[in-house]
Amino acid sequence: EKHWINFRSLLDFSNSKEEYAASPTALFNLDNPDLASYQSLSQHYDNQSFYTKNAVAYVWRQHAWTFSEEYNFTFQQTHFNTDLYGSETGFWSPIPGDYHNQLRYQTSSNALHSKISFKAKRWSFNLNLPLNWTTASLIDKENNKRDSNRKLFLSPTFYAQYVASL
Repeated sequence: EKHWINFRSLLDFSNSKEEYAASPTALFNLDNPDLASYQSLSQHYDNQSFYTKNAVAYVWRQHAWTFSEEYNFTFQQTHFNTDLYGSETGFWSPIPGDYHNQLRYQTSSNALHSKISFKAKRWSFNLNLPLNWTTASLIDKENNKRDSNRKLFLSPTFYAQYVASL
């Protein structure tokens, strides 16, 4: 009889700030009167993201049988902000209206993977029972809107193999 315990963890954080400028705006053929009056446009983009994936697994073997239990936790959160500025005389001013974004996107997943395997001389069997609980939410601060979704997935698989000749 053999036993294994395995731990995995991954963390990632990123922060990206970018700025885009365009001048003259007449080159873009803008039909929007809110934007057509500006000689130059500038967009500020800010994206902050955090991601983590963690798992713990316990595997044990007894003769031709192998049993495995693994728990995974994944979490991701992203803050996404944009602002649009216009310039008519060299001074930048925020453009009023729907030209700003303040979004927060968040997902998390809890997964339990159970697996039973059997391997003999001619036969092998695998039964997988993954259970996954996933949530996702989007918050739009600029428009004061929220949306979230939760799903539970069970997607079992069974595999059998027989080797006729050795």
